[in-house]
Amino acid sequence: MKKIIFVVVMIQLCSHMSKISFGQETLEFLDLQEKYITSLSLNDGLIAVGTNRNGVYWQMEYMPSDTGWNHIELDSQSVQTVYAHKSGPIGWAISAGVVPYPVDSAFIYCSFLGGEFVANSMGIPDSLTIGVSELDGFPDPTICGETYAAGGDGLDTESAILFFSKNDGDNWQRFPLHMSCPIVDMEFGINGWIYFAFDFIFNMTVEDPKTGAVLEEELEKLEAFIETYNWEEWRGVIWWGSAKLAQYREEYSQAIASYQKAVETKIGWGEKAFLISRIGQCYRKLKEFKEAKETLQKALQFEPFSPLTHYELALVYWEQDKKEQAMEHLNTALKVWEEADAEYKPAKEAREKLAEWGLVPKSN
Repeated sequence: MKKIIFVVVMIQLCSHMSKISFGQETLEFLDLQEKYITSLSLNDGLIAVGTNRNGVYWQMEYMPSDTGWNHIELDSQSVQTVYAHKSGPIGWAISAGVVPYPVDSAFIYCSFLGGEFVANSMGIPDSLTIGVSELDGFPDPTICGETYAAGGDGLDTESAILFFSKNDGDNWQRFPLHMSCPIVDMEFGINGWIYFAFDFIFNMTVEDPKTGAVLEEELEKLEAFIETYNWEEWRGVIWWGSAKLAQYREEYSQAIASYQKAVETKIGWGEKAFLISRIGQCYRKLKEFKEAKETLQKALQFEPFSPLTHYELALVYWEQDKKEQAMEHLNTALKVWEEADAEYKPAKEAREKLAEWGLVPKSN
């Protein structure tokens, strides 16, 4: 196991080193010097390593040795990512994502039990992406197999494309949402797809009417995606995005209804706290202060030190002329945002509100 730790920690950093020490422990290097290693994947004892134009290597965790690497082809390809995974009840496989060379070759290859790599990127056209930079997957009970995801840089290099396959890596489909930044890490658990899309919605700003229109268009695509592939667990993303649009358009009652439906879906505590806080904000905008306060206090049960929620509570209490309680929550928000960038909008608004109220921050 010591050697395995060394591979994970040092393989990108010390391509010329043979040993390194952690405290009193000396960990041995597992070779592959001068192979221009680009990626590594571990799964159930299987170690897979991708390289730039030196092929793919693998060995088993229970038999690590300096000479234990098994080489699989792809020596002409720039392998960007490898994904070691189970295949069938007892088998295993290694998938590799590449920047194709020549350009008309495949984006993804798969090797079963260390055998010859077979092209496996049907449905991923070179008119959309220049290469696959990330592969991942998770068990999918609906097909008694695994759902795979592949991320790649878009042709303009300022965007990224996400593909998925529900059929053991065959017939890839493009995920409909537009991505504004390259995909560098995709952690797909059972609900990983949901969290990925929630991140997209969370980071999409709608203050500009143009981006609001883009979000509305993307939500329509996602609706069609859900209907086509019967992935109802994605419905929460629709509710979240719809609520965000309604709130921006000052349709607060509609926003509350959509946020509440999003909260009822399978999301984490952090997302739940954020959405409940937004419901409280909408109640405040409607001047329904009792509901706003109760909702925001509920949000704090999930995330007690959320500065956004504390700031919203401060605004609610101020509207009710409860200045002491308002200042208490504003202080909490400002304390969390103490080292926030000067242009970070929520923290900036809180500081401006402090000056507007003519109050002095509470000292420690």
